[in-house]
Amino acid sequence: MQVSLEKILEMPDAFLLVERVKLRLADEQKRRRHFYEIFEENKKMEFINGEIVFYSPSPFCEAKAFGKLLILISVFVSKNKPANIGLSTRKRKRSSSIFCKTNSMSFC
Repeated sequence: MQVSLEKILEMPDAFLLVERVKLRLADEQKRRRHFYEIFEENKKMEFINGEIVFYSPSPFCEAKAFGKLLILISVFVSKNKPANIGLSTRKRKRSSSIFCKTNSMSFC
Protein backbone atom coordinates (compact mmCIF):
# COMPACT_ATOMS: atom_id res chain seq x y z
CA MET A 1 0.00 0.00 0.00
CA GLN A 2 1.44 3.33 -1.02
CA VAL A 3 0.00 6.58 0.32
CA SER A 4 1.28 9.99 -0.72
CA LEU A 5 2.31 12.60 1.79
CA GLU A 6 -0.45 14.89 0.54
CA LYS A 7 -3.10 12.27 1.33
CA ILE A 8 -1.69 11.79 4.82
CA LEU A 9 -1.71 15.53 5.48
CA GLU A 10 -5.37 15.70 4.41
CA MET A 11 -6.34 13.15 7.04
CA PRO A 12 -7.93 14.64 10.16
CA ASP A 13 -5.91 12.31 12.40
CA ALA A 14 -2.58 12.69 10.56
CA PHE A 15 -0.86 13.69 13.81
CA LEU A 16 -1.92 10.40 15.45
CA LEU A 17 -0.69 8.42 12.45
CA VAL A 18 2.70 10.13 12.63
CA GLU A 19 2.92 9.36 16.35
CA ARG A 20 2.14 5.68 15.69
CA VAL A 21 4.83 5.56 13.00
CA LYS A 22 7.36 7.12 15.38
CA LEU A 23 6.53 4.55 18.07
CA ARG A 24 6.81 1.68 15.62
CA LEU A 25 10.17 2.91 14.30
CA ALA A 26 11.51 3.43 17.83
CA ASP A 27 10.47 -0.13 18.70
CA GLU A 28 12.21 -1.52 15.62
CA GLN A 29 15.34 0.46 16.44
CA LYS A 30 15.32 -1.02 19.95
CA ARG A 31 14.97 -4.55 18.53
CA ARG A 32 17.75 -3.87 16.00
CA ARG A 33 20.08 -2.75 18.82
CA HIS A 34 19.23 -5.92 20.71
CA PHE A 35 20.05 -7.95 17.58
CA TYR A 36 23.48 -6.33 17.30
CA GLU A 37 24.12 -7.02 20.99
CA ILE A 38 23.43 -10.76 20.65
CA PHE A 39 24.79 -11.18 17.11
CA GLU A 40 27.45 -13.88 16.79
CA GLU A 41 29.50 -14.38 13.64
CA ASN A 42 29.40 -18.18 13.87
CA LYS A 43 25.58 -18.33 14.05
CA LYS A 44 23.30 -17.95 11.09
CA MET A 45 20.96 -15.13 12.03
CA GLU A 46 19.47 -12.06 10.36
CA PHE A 47 17.32 -9.09 11.23
CA ILE A 48 14.41 -9.07 8.76
CA ASN A 49 11.42 -6.72 8.94
CA GLY A 50 11.98 -6.03 12.61
CA GLU A 51 12.35 -9.69 13.60
CA ILE A 52 15.41 -11.79 14.45
CA VAL A 53 15.50 -14.87 12.24
CA PHE A 54 17.68 -17.86 13.16
CA TYR A 55 18.67 -20.40 10.53
CA SER A 56 19.50 -24.06 10.96
CA PRO A 57 23.14 -25.13 11.26
CA SER A 58 25.22 -25.53 8.15
CA PRO A 59 24.63 -28.54 5.89
CA PHE A 60 28.00 -29.84 7.09
CA CYS A 61 26.61 -30.31 10.63
CA GLU A 62 23.54 -32.05 9.25
CA ALA A 63 25.71 -34.33 7.09
CA LYS A 64 27.87 -35.16 10.10
CA ALA A 65 24.80 -36.12 12.16
CA PHE A 66 23.43 -38.15 9.25
CA GLY A 67 26.75 -40.00 8.99
CA LYS A 68 26.56 -40.96 12.66
CA LEU A 69 23.00 -42.22 12.15
CA LEU A 70 24.20 -44.38 9.25
CA ILE A 71 26.83 -45.96 11.51
CA LEU A 72 24.13 -46.82 14.08
CA ILE A 73 21.89 -48.23 11.37
CA SER A 74 24.70 -50.35 9.93
CA VAL A 75 25.29 -51.86 13.40
CA PHE A 76 21.56 -52.62 13.64
CA VAL A 77 21.55 -54.17 10.17
CA SER A 78 24.59 -56.32 10.92
CA LYS A 79 23.03 -57.54 14.14
CA ASN A 80 19.37 -58.08 13.10
CA LYS A 81 19.58 -58.83 9.35
CA PRO A 82 16.42 -56.91 8.37
CA ALA A 83 14.43 -57.86 5.31
CA ASN A 84 14.32 -54.29 3.91
CA ILE A 85 16.25 -51.13 4.57
CA GLY A 86 16.21 -47.87 2.65
CA LEU A 87 16.20 -44.09 2.64
CA SER A 88 13.31 -41.93 1.51
CA THR A 89 13.83 -38.24 0.81
CA ARG A 90 11.33 -35.48 0.11
CA LYS A 91 12.86 -32.70 -1.95
CA ARG A 92 10.00 -30.28 -1.40
CA LYS A 93 10.23 -30.22 2.40
CA ARG A 94 13.95 -31.04 2.47
CA SER A 95 13.41 -33.92 4.87
CA SER A 96 14.50 -37.53 4.93
CA SER A 97 13.29 -40.66 6.61
CA ILE A 98 15.00 -43.98 7.12
CA PHE A 99 12.98 -47.14 7.15
CA CYS A 100 13.96 -50.59 8.29
CA LYS A 101 11.81 -53.70 8.67
CA THR A 102 12.59 -57.06 10.20
CA ASN A 103 10.29 -60.00 10.72
CA SER A 104 9.83 -59.06 14.38
CA MET A 105 9.92 -55.23 14.36
CA SER A 106 9.98 -52.12 12.23
CA PHE A 107 10.81 -48.50 12.76
CA CYS A 108 10.72 -45.22 10.82
